[in-house]
Amino acid sequence: MDSKELETVLLQIQERLGVRFANQGLLLRAITHHTSVASSVTREKMSSSNEGLEFLGDRVLGCVVASMVVIDLRSAKPGRLHDIFGRLVSEPILASIARDLNLGDYLLRDARVMKTVSSRMLAETFEALVGAMFLDQGYELVNSFLRSLYDPRLEEFTARGAEGVSAKQRLEDYARKSLNAIPRYEVVRTFGPSNNPVFVMGVYVRNHLLAEGEGHNKKAASNAAAREALAKLRIR
Repeated sequence: MDSKELETVLLQIQERLGVRFANQGLLLRAITHHTSVASSVTREKMSSSNEGLEFLGDRVLGCVVASMVVIDLRSAKPGRLHDIFGRLVSEPILASIARDLNLGDYLLRDARVMKTVSSRMLAETFEALVGAMFLDQGYELVNSFLRSLYDPRLEEFTARGAEGVSAKQRLEDYARKSLNAIPRYEVVRTFGPSNNPVFVMGVYVRNHLLAEGEGHNKKAASNAAAREALAKLRIR
């Protein structure tokens, strides 16, 4: 791959991520697998493969995702938090995110050694990318970037109870049968940066505020409010 082709690849990745790297060498390192046979162009710009960045990215990712789980599921028991966290940082989820970002198309590797891009390679590349982004842009941008990727997945994992029924549906069933009413959800307030706001949703029954919940979108906040209401009502 010559210099022009390499610049094109790096530009395409940044457009896909929505992030512009100040240090292009960090991004190049993040997408360089250790099996890659470095060209003269690559050797000039890269000090090593992405393994060191993968180590860093794993820790940064864990910190951000753990914070998300604790903030979004404040009323959950530690065992539940541990279970959800483990699933969110598992190889299948990381590989799925990498596929969504098309990282496999950009990974530099020795195709003679690694004929296909495995789920493990995709997961490791995503971690390396997180590490590179952290070094280049700092924690706040990484947090915002990961939030945009993880909010839908966190919502998917937490919206349903043990029997596969969402918190909102369980609350509605209770309100209909016991109170002859239907829960109503409204935005109470928002806070945080304009590019990554936190919504606070209130759930009301007969104009009485039962509970509030927070989330980085209205759907997540509504489900959090429903879970909080179920906890207050001691409904499992």
